[in-house]
Amino acid sequence: MDEDMVRHNKEMNDLKEKIEKAKAKSKKEDRAIKFKRVGNKRLLKAIKYIRMVKNMSLSFAYDMSEEDVKKITERLHDEVEEIQYAFNVRNKKQTIEKVL
Repeated sequence: MDEDMVRHNKEMNDLKEKIEKAKAKSKKEDRAIKFKRVGNKRLLKAIKYIRMVKNMSLSFAYDMSEEDVKKITERLHDEVEEIQYAFNVRNKKQTIEKVL
């Protein structure tokens, strides 16, 4: 009887462990799906507004100086660099955590 109980407990513990692993994998996949969904929406919005800024280059509709143009393009460039930095730092952090 004790052997049956021990075997049953082991099977239950194994099952619990499998369930926890499946939940963790599912959560990770859910986060990946969310990243793609949200990321795609935000990227499309960003592209839309960048194109609107580009439309400001139409000289017949706007009057701008070279300094104005330089400020706009530098600011956009800086923001893109910040995005790249943020993703690089995040990826390096995840790589370090995997090693540890």
